[in-house]
Amino acid sequence: MTGRAAPRAALVGAGGPVGRAAAHELHAAGYGITEFADVRTAGPPPPAPPPPGWVRLTGDIEHMPVEAALRGCAALVEFSGSGSGHRALRGAARRAGVRRLVRSVPAAAAGTGTAVLRRHPVYGPGIGDGEPVMRLLAAALGGGPVELVGLPRVLAPAFAPDTARLHRLAVERGLPGGGAEASGGVQVTLDELVDLVTEAAGRAPRVRLRAVRPHPPPPGRDLRGGWSALGYRPSAGLAEGLRRTAEWIGGRETVAG
Repeated sequence: MTGRAAPRAALVGAGGPVGRAAAHELHAAGYGITEFADVRTAGPPPPAPPPPGWVRLTGDIEHMPVEAALRGCAALVEFSGSGSGHRALRGAARRAGVRRLVRSVPAAAAGTGTAVLRRHPVYGPGIGDGEPVMRLLAAALGGGPVELVGLPRVLAPAFAPDTARLHRLAVERGLPGGGAEASGGVQVTLDELVDLVTEAAGRAPRVRLRAVRPHPPPPGRDLRGGWSALGYRPSAGLAEGLRRTAEWIGGRETVAG
């Protein structure tokens, strides 16, 4: 991206683990970042100030000068907990001349056939212990017993670096009409996931499951949907990704100790 002004991507709702990973992926690829941190929904701000080229605007998004802030942005990435998201912000983006909108929605809240990125449970280096797969790994590596509530009986966990790269590709190339799956590409049952975590960590986690949802992803959902249109292939399968993540957790705990 030398010889011309760096493109800029705006992000809203990026305070969660996938949003933070995607923002850093875009920034590392040479994008300037305009981050809208809505005080009504955002978690605590990161402890460090944003790096050069990264602007963080904090406040009530209903009263921010979002249209002015969006001018000059090539894309808006919207991380939403539901299918509706920030409709007013999308209108401001259109008026500001933003050419590309990427909506990132939890897979359970998104229907098939819509042009969104459907996020599946994520794990990997840099992801906090609030995510279910990370909690399983931490428990297996000596973090004590873990209770997981409300998980589906079948999951398609995604390796965080790959999910972040998929979001960047969606910004650069645009989502296909049917959207894309930010998944690991394969389904596993909870029992199979615990076995894989045990293999990666070298010992089994003590886990209690409550209110497990019986249904898998909707019938007919292609867990690799949209990948070929975006030129995407994951860098690690589930077993390899879990092994890398277990090594990262172990290294982090060694430094902390």
